[in-house]
Amino acid sequence: MKADGNLSGKTCPYCLTLFTPGEEVVYCSTCAMPHHTECWEENTRCTTFGCQGTPTDVPRTLTPAPLEITTENLPLEPAVSGMSVCQICGALLHEDDTVCLSCRSPRGARRGMIPPAPVTFPRATYPNPPHPALLNKWSWGAFMLPIFWSAAMGLWEWFAVAIALLIVCWPFGLILAIYLGVNGNALAWHRRRWDNYRHFTMTQEVWDRWGLVIFVIVIGLVIISIAINFTLQ
Repeated sequence: MKADGNLSGKTCPYCLTLFTPGEEVVYCSTCAMPHHTECWEENTRCTTFGCQGTPTDVPRTLTPAPLEITTENLPLEPAVSGMSVCQICGALLHEDDTVCLSCRSPRGARRGMIPPAPVTFPRATYPNPPHPALLNKWSWGAFMLPIFWSAAMGLWEWFAVAIALLIVCWPFGLILAIYLGVNGNALAWHRRRWDNYRHFTMTQEVWDRWGLVIFVIVIGLVIISIAINFTLQ
C-alpha cells in the first residue's frame, strides 16, 4: 500500500524518517503502527514493544481494551528524586531519556497498555546537548583505535581512509589518528544516532578508557625497549 495524506507529518518508528506520499507502507495488524515496507522486512516484526502483529495493507482503528488494575501494572515510583522509572523493566530514567536504555521501550510505555491509533514515536530529541567543551575534548578511543572507533561510530569514510593509510603509509595514518583524536567527539555526535547526550557521553567514556589504557601500554613498552637497548650498549 502506498502512503497517503493521512500519514503526512508522521514518522516510521524503525528508521525515524517522515513518510512521504507514494512510499510503500504496511500497518501492524494488532496495534495499527505504520511502517515502511522495507523497514518491516528488515526488522521482521512490529517495532511496538511486545507486539506480535503481522503486516497488513489495511489500516484500522483500535479501541483500547480496559486495563485490569493489578500489582503488576501499577505505576512504579522512582527510588531517586528527580528521576522516573521505566514501567516495563523498572530501570531508572533520566528526565531527558526518550527510551529506556535497559529494555529499549519508549518512555511512558506500561505493561498491558494498548496504544491508541494512529501511533507514532517521535524522532529522538536532545533537550540537553553536550557542552561544546565536551565535543572539543580529546578522544583517546579515536586516537588509539581509529579503525575500530570509526566503524563503531558509523564513520565509514574515515574507517576506509584509516585502513588505507595505516597499511600503505603509516606516518600519514598517525596524522589521521591525531585528527580523529581532536575532532572525534564532534564527528561521532553529528553522525551516529544517540538516545540522548548521556548515552553519547557514556559511550565515549568507554572508548576513552580503552584508548588511554592502550596508550599507556604502548608508552611503557617503548620505554622498556629504550632501556634495554641502552643497557646492551
